[in-house]
Amino acid sequence: MKSITFILPLVLFIGCFASGPDPIKDALLVDKTDAQTTKLDKIEKLIVKISDDKRQLEKNYSVVKQQISVVDDEIDFYKSLKKVLLGKQKLYTMTKDGDKMNKTKIELNKCLTNIKYKQVEAKYFEAKSDDTSAHIELKDAELGEKVSERRYMRAKIARAYQEKVYGGKKKAPKGAKLIKVKTYEDDLNDKKKVLFKQREKRIKTQTLLKAAEMKLKNTEKV
Repeated sequence: MKSITFILPLVLFIGCFASGPDPIKDALLVDKTDAQTTKLDKIEKLIVKISDDKRQLEKNYSVVKQQISVVDDEIDFYKSLKKVLLGKQKLYTMTKDGDKMNKTKIELNKCLTNIKYKQVEAKYFEAKSDDTSAHIELKDAELGEKVSERRYMRAKIARAYQEKVYGGKKKAPKGAKLIKVKTYEDDLNDKKKVLFKQREKRIKTQTLLKAAEMKLKNTEKV
């Protein structure tokens, strides 16, 4: 028997994909084999794991967004400091204070270096944000595909049971609602197409993130 802690999150996750074909009643799955039960259990565990992974990615996304906010504030700070230092530089030029002029020049160079670094760092976090967002969308697509795969498998088991009960498709009583397995198969194929597109998108965001990371590593830092 599956534990309550496993069944409840599974029901919630699958409920998020209510736009698919009608769910199959458990009463129609009484003839499922041990192999089918094992495969369904494996799919269901994957659904829970993918959902857990997605939840962690959403937390990571919030962190990255805060990192972007902090870096933007740091850029504003250094730009304000730059204005102050330029003002001091002009003052010390007027007063011909060489020592203070040299110290200010050193501080200004550090400030300019920090501005440049922080701007590159901001681009890196933006790329990381885009990649994390794409990763979340990929997990959504993976969830959709797995939920659809589960429905499709359950539909095939249920249809086989119906035909057994009725003694074959042609012997089903008038008005009997036979499971249309093709509907579930088509839904699964659609979900696979979405998953493929999201994988392609993630490859692009990963490539851009790696480029941004490399540029950040090669940028001078005070």
